[in-house]
Amino acid sequence: MKKSVIISAVIMAIIAAHVFFIMPLAGKRAEMKELLQVKYASLRKYEAFLKTTGKAETELDAAAKEVEGLEANVFQDKNESLAFAKMQGYVQDMAEKSGIKILSIKPLSVVKYKHYADLPVQLECSGGISQLGEFMKQIDASKQLIRIDKLAISVMNIQTPWELKIRVQISGLTSGSPRNEKA
Repeated sequence: MKKSVIISAVIMAIIAAHVFFIMPLAGKRAEMKELLQVKYASLRKYEAFLKTTGKAETELDAAAKEVEGLEANVFQDKNESLAFAKMQGYVQDMAEKSGIKILSIKPLSVVKYKHYADLPVQLECSGGISQLGEFMKQIDASKQLIRIDKLAISVMNIQTPWELKIRVQISGLTSGSPRNEKA
């Protein structure tokens, strides 16, 4: 009987050890395995991100160089009035080269952005369709950062339909740096 009690006690001890120590470890093991899988997936995502940062840095450097190149093509002057005058002269030169006759130039309100400002002017001119086309080509080929905002074309006189009245709004970009605001 002593032998059966000892065997029963050993079996009970094994069952108790299994129930209280080994079974909870299996749950912990599954939990730890799942946590490790999640962390491994996160690690892979970070590794992929780090591989693409080199490409992103290269693209940012290229974009910064492109911006530097474009900044050389804005109307830079000590203040907006001088930049306006420089832009008007530039547009007048293009109009004269294309054969368009300028009737009037009207500066419009400056549109300010964080680092730059638009200098819009409205031109009223006359000329033929070929002169207008040449003027547009010159604006497109210009190194200066200018754009056509609005364009209206009408016939000046019904008896001379080849003579057009042209109203165009052109904006030039100027640097809005603190240097310009202090002057």
